[in-house]
Amino acid sequence: MSKSTPNPMLNILKKQDILAVCCFFLSGFVGLVYEICWIRKASVSLGSTTLAISTVLAVFFGGLALGSYIFGNYSQKITRPLKVYAWLEILVGGLALVNPIGFDLGEGLFGLFYPWLENHFELLSIGRLVIVAGLLLPPCLLMGGTLPLFCKQYVRQESKITFSVGLLYGINTFGAAIGCLFCGYFLIPTIGVDQTIWLGGAVNILIGLAVLRIQTNLRTPTISENPSPKIHLKKQLDRLDQRHQHTRIFLVGILFFLSGFVALGNEIIWTRFFSLIIHNTVFTYTLTLAITLIGIVVGSLIAAIFTDRTRRRALLFGSVHLLTGMSILIVLLLPADSWKDLTDTQQAASQIKIFLAVLLVPSLLSGMSYPLAIRMVLDTPKLAGVQVGKMTAINTLGGILGSLLLGFLVVPGLGLQASLLLSTGMSVAIGAIAWLWLDRDTRLIRKIPVLAACALCWYFIPSILDTQLPKDYLAAEGNLVEFREGLRSHLAVVRAGNQTLLKIDRLWQGQDRKSHQIMAAHIPMLLHSNPKNIAVVGLGVGQTASRFLLYPIERLDCIEIERELLVLLERHFDSRWMQDPRAHFIIEDGRNYLSHTDKTYDIISIEVGQVFRPGLSSFYTIDFYRNIRTKLAPAGMVAQFVPIGFLDPQQFQNVIASFLEVFPKSVLYYNTYELLLMGSVDREPVLTKNRLGLLDENRAVFEDLKYAYWGGPRFWLNQPHVVLAGFLSNSQKLAEMTRGATIYTDTLPSLEYATARHQQIRSPQDILAIIHRHLSPLQAGSLQEIDENDLNKAEEIRKHNLGEIMATYLFQRSVTTKDITLLSQALSWNDWDPEINLQMGFVLAGRGKLDEALDYFEKTIQLDPDNIDAHINLGVIQLEKQQTDRAVFHLTQAVQLAPEAMLAHYNLARALMVQGDRSKAGMHFEKALRLAGSTGQTDWTIKIQNQIEQLRN
Repeated sequence: MSKSTPNPMLNILKKQDILAVCCFFLSGFVGLVYEICWIRKASVSLGSTTLAISTVLAVFFGGLALGSYIFGNYSQKITRPLKVYAWLEILVGGLALVNPIGFDLGEGLFGLFYPWLENHFELLSIGRLVIVAGLLLPPCLLMGGTLPLFCKQYVRQESKITFSVGLLYGINTFGAAIGCLFCGYFLIPTIGVDQTIWLGGAVNILIGLAVLRIQTNLRTPTISENPSPKIHLKKQLDRLDQRHQHTRIFLVGILFFLSGFVALGNEIIWTRFFSLIIHNTVFTYTLTLAITLIGIVVGSLIAAIFTDRTRRRALLFGSVHLLTGMSILIVLLLPADSWKDLTDTQQAASQIKIFLAVLLVPSLLSGMSYPLAIRMVLDTPKLAGVQVGKMTAINTLGGILGSLLLGFLVVPGLGLQASLLLSTGMSVAIGAIAWLWLDRDTRLIRKIPVLAACALCWYFIPSILDTQLPKDYLAAEGNLVEFREGLRSHLAVVRAGNQTLLKIDRLWQGQDRKSHQIMAAHIPMLLHSNPKNIAVVGLGVGQTASRFLLYPIERLDCIEIERELLVLLERHFDSRWMQDPRAHFIIEDGRNYLSHTDKTYDIISIEVGQVFRPGLSSFYTIDFYRNIRTKLAPAGMVAQFVPIGFLDPQQFQNVIASFLEVFPKSVLYYNTYELLLMGSVDREPVLTKNRLGLLDENRAVFEDLKYAYWGGPRFWLNQPHVVLAGFLSNSQKLAEMTRGATIYTDTLPSLEYATARHQQIRSPQDILAIIHRHLSPLQAGSLQEIDENDLNKAEEIRKHNLGEIMATYLFQRSVTTKDITLLSQALSWNDWDPEINLQMGFVLAGRGKLDEALDYFEKTIQLDPDNIDAHINLGVIQLEKQQTDRAVFHLTQAVQLAPEAMLAHYNLARALMVQGDRSKAGMHFEKALRLAGSTGQTDWTIKIQNQIEQLRN
């Protein structure tokens, strides 16, 4: 380097410059902190639907784009850009300090017009947009001006434009990556959302004051022209063809717009893809964003260091996009089994490997494209601020459009696979256009074969890998019947054994058989004196909502966030209740609706239990309870799941304490591992003689409650003493239980972060110990006199109810391992559970211990006389032990109970053959053959056909 040419690194290494660049790093840090906090604030106050969150992101990035453009142009008129930057930071900090108050006022304003517009989707969306824009646009606009102003100050040398822009972009983005991790893993769960925003505001003000102090010592930027004759020759050629230069800049702008479109569109695709491999939590977004930003930092630094000396920037820009499209397509279309070892992992290191495998290469390439694009339109440092501002705005606007179109139209409309092909195809097209129309240094004859090869690879990769998204991943959950891609989730109907299940993002939401979900309606209805208007949040398969309609209510409002769920319910589950004129369906975020509607309800049922999922813990905060308290009619009641499987003892106590703070008259009821917490402001829910009379008077309710949590007819819930056995604790005992507990608030969402770290079902033993210490006398749960005999039976059932929670936990752990020790422990907690006795029989029979297995199968039938599997297995074992008459009896019982049970017909036919009744045996073999064929069980079809041939011979 000649002595007359200043080294830009020497400029940067001056003390004042080092401090300024450190401030720029902190500026990026705080910017991402704001983004995460604002998304959370808006989702709580204005709704967590995809549209609501997208509105926040659109305003956030739109403000950045507008600020980048405005201050980029303004930078040409100033000589001290860092002074302007300093005042921007101070103003952003001041706005941040009042931002939480602004959100409170915005929520109040939103609540004023919400009841008038809740049935007008477009107007409600516009109102939300106006409020979000009023809150976020001013600070975002100011933040958008920081990069152009820094480029104006520090892009000084023509031969180092890419280096300077890439380095500044990388420093700011690295700050954003660290801010993302620090905010998501430490600040919010430790000090809370509002406090984090205030801290960010203070940091902004300190940044501004620091830069104001040092900028007076910084000289006005001087531009160093590179004397290289090649550069001068290029300038002369460019002056001869100004029209071509303008066309080139215009085309680069279009490609950079499309590059932003693809980049943020890919984030939508990645988010949906990750939900197929791991369960989304509050940390998923944090990790995805942080790794993407780190990749961008590395990519921008690579471009900064190695691309200033080359004139083939267009070739590099095109190559980056060609590689981006191909890499994303290949990784996301790898066979589903490729991720098998990492699926549903709870280990953070393994999850990071997944994120790195998917995100690192495309984000690194994305980081390289930014300084390359800037350099293609920027020939002189004098215009650094202007061109950086314009190009950043163009790229950001493309990103906004990409995220909105893919999030709302392309992915839900065309599906994940088609969206992936569209996004990667656009990347390949951007690369091809850059090669063909912007690169003038490579002969066309060399470009065409490479581009043709890339196009052919893009076209044939899907058929070669033969992966179907999301089908292949959802099919791993069982026999996939149908799936839908909603606005925020993958919804699937899966056939597992003889049950049809509903899964959302691969998490169980309900089944076609009765489950404990029905009691989330029956118990509140029996505890309330005369409910007429009901609201249910979270539809599932409709088991709760449909049971409310068995009572003489006037209106049932079902609030569900995914519209596509209604389609699946109508097709695959009992949906006759959905035609009831009393049932109304509201597609909306449940918390947002209940917080802002002007309707009031006698019962509000909250059916959300998987609290580690993003946003669901906001249904367990005192802020939410205070909002819905105003939506209760006189004597109204709230019912909510307490999912003890996902909570530790302290979290369990905190959840109940938060509920009691607003609903002091509350009771806790058994409902398997999802306990029911029901409360009112002024009337403690208790069973009365009139309401218990419904078990006999309302035939529909009586028939529906021919259901037991874990036993047979002896424990059906249409018996008053069995209902009473579900009562655990009244408000007095709950208050004692939660003394000293922490109250959950929106501003400190510690529950969501804590449960996200531990998604597997926990041992409930410690929580059960707490409940046992605070059980209320059963008499406290009812106003009527209870017969001594019924009271004793209820006490015994309650004991087994609580034991069943621990028994189920141990039983589920034993299902895959077939561990007899675990099953024995489960039976020690509740030996009245027929399913556990049945499983013990299965395991013993599989080990050849037939006599012991018989005892457990017989115990199963004693508890549940209609247990089909127990009858079949008893028949098979008795047939093997040559107790043919007993075998025929049990297998005949199984056929009568389940005429479509193929195994029952097959084994009954075998038993009848031994008895010599060849005619009946043949009839049952034929029936078994038809059933095996209809369900596609090829091996059984062949086996039965061989039996029929033997019978005929």
